[in-house]
Amino acid sequence: MSSSSRGFLASPEGLELLQAAKAKRGWTFAAIAERAGVSADTVSRLFHPERGKRVSGESVRAIAGVLGVEVEVDASDLEDDAPSPLAEAERRIQAVLQSGAMRLDLSNLGIMTLPQSIGKLTRIEEIDLSDNELTTLPLILAKLENLRVLQVRRNNLYKLCENIGNLQRLQELDLQINRISYLPESICNLRNLRYLQLYRNSLRRLPKRFNQLINLELLDLDSNQISC
Repeated sequence: MSSSSRGFLASPEGLELLQAAKAKRGWTFAAIAERAGVSADTVSRLFHPERGKRVSGESVRAIAGVLGVEVEVDASDLEDDAPSPLAEAERRIQAVLQSGAMRLDLSNLGIMTLPQSIGKLTRIEEIDLSDNELTTLPLILAKLENLRVLQVRRNNLYKLCENIGNLQRLQELDLQINRISYLPESICNLRNLRYLQLYRNSLRRLPKRFNQLINLELLDLDSNQISC
């Protein structure tokens, strides 16, 4: 941000109002993000303008709204025309549909949900959902029967969709650094799975039929709560 026109939200007065409203409610960045429909990273950037990363006017209004703070967004200082994370995800999905590409990259968008249009990517072979704020995966994802690689590392997943076993061609499943506490039995149907990365989750046990994953070449269960 420029030193001559920092805008309301970068000013000490604006930050004080936002911080006071946050303290009054006792909400975390994640709680504010959930209510405002934005990512926790976006909230953090709004409260820490000194990091030099801007926040869209749309996100500013959403965050200020849930905190009950009235703000005036300076269009010269904020990226008001920046697309929302979910809109950007939709744009990328449509681009893949039009081009027929076999890979979809939705990483680093800060999204908490996936557009339903992802279910139209019936030919897709690789999807990267890393570094977002997903808590679950939609059931529609299991319809992508040609999927070979699914990366969902560094999210907030606490469970997998029960029908994930439908992804019969899946060879690589990266779920590192999430909050998954159990795996559905259907995961044992992924007979072509070669790489399963579950580092730093909250697993306490494995499914009973887990030994049926006979083609596993790499299994990472470090930093879980599984007892022998």
